[in-house]
Amino acid sequence: PRDGYFTLYDRSWYGRVLVERVEGFASMDEWMRAYQEINDFEEHLYRHGTILEKFWVLALLIIRLLLQLFHSLNLLSRRLTAMERQFHY
Repeated sequence: PRDGYFTLYDRSWYGRVLVERVEGFASMDEWMRAYQEINDFEEHLYRHGTILEKFWVLALLIIRLLLQLFHSLNLLSRRLTAMERQFHY
């Protein structure tokens, strides 16, 4: 990236050395080559002044789970309210 800009890479960049390796979709030679390519690319960025930071981003997963929980609680709350109304009749 140019000075003052940033770039995000999603996990597919690391897919062959993580998921594909574990799931058996890539041979040892393929994932070792991919791992070396990633290391070479990151070193190239670093040598050219790029600040490289890696984050294992579970934030989206956590947000999705929280949204599902809140949605479930909202539905539960509506059901309880409806049950309470029925109880009063």
